[in-house]
Amino acid sequence: MINLILSIFIGAAAWGLSLLVFDSTWTGIIPFLIFFLLAMFILNRRTSAKVMAIVNSANQMMVNLQKLPSEQARLNLCDKCIDTLKEGYAYQHYSFFLKQQINSQIGTLYYAMNRTKEAEPYLRDSFVRQWESSCMYACLLYKNGKYDEMVMQFEKTVKFTNNKPLLWNIYAWCLMKNKKRDDAIAVLNR
Repeated sequence: MINLILSIFIGAAAWGLSLLVFDSTWTGIIPFLIFFLLAMFILNRRTSAKVMAIVNSANQMMVNLQKLPSEQARLNLCDKCIDTLKEGYAYQHYSFFLKQQINSQIGTLYYAMNRTKEAEPYLRDSFVRQWESSCMYACLLYKNGKYDEMVMQFEKTVKFTNNKPLLWNIYAWCLMKNKKRDDAIAVLNR
């Protein structure tokens, strides 16, 4: 969002300069668009690089996870990794959906560690286009017996990512286990 506002200001400055030079409001449209798009691209790349450095740092920690001898050491390393990912919240106002993407990563880690109570708020607020975390949230709703909410979550997920066979199969499996065989077959046919 901050990147968008800064890009608009830069584009407006280019439009204003072109207005001074050419004395016509219409001649400023092309410079506005060029400078707006260029500034948006550069600012988003800069923000993305900073966030990717944080994510890569967390991923480097996760690489060493299986080498640890005890379960407690693994849990401590996962907690440290989650704290590292939370550093990315500092950039949440710079780009759209950044907080939701970070929540997807954190919720996925909590879910993989079988800490579903901690995972639920992060998975609920996750980015819907990251279908794995949305699917985990729907499975969590299934485990908690919230079947109507589970169906709504699956429908929202398949609306944005409908080309993932595993997602459709998990959706159908949850329906089948809920004794809705016809609905499961309809999901697989879709």
